[in-house]
Amino acid sequence: MSRQHELTALKTAGVSLYRVSLPIFLLAFGVSVGAGVFQRTLIPVLNSKGEEVDRIKIRGELPRHLQRRAQIWYRSSESRFFRVDLLDPADRQTDGVMFLE
Repeated sequence: MSRQHELTALKTAGVSLYRVSLPIFLLAFGVSVGAGVFQRTLIPVLNSKGEEVDRIKIRGELPRHLQRRAQIWYRSSESRFFRVDLLDPADRQTDGVMFLE
């Protein structure tokens, strides 16, 4: 705005520099809020999708819901627990189920 002397023209017209800079500050504030919202909401989802694609498509591993899991504890109520030694969803097998109350 100084190349064509717009600021000088605005000052002679009686417009304050604060009034001139207000749209720039509002734009900067909007971009900052948008970046914060994007970082808090979309980035974790996109990172997890990227990790899933890397693990399944590139490395050739099974999806997490089909992988074998060992020593799983599940709490069904305040005093009731289940323990599973081995859970294999691909073969539909469960070994070592223990019920504690």
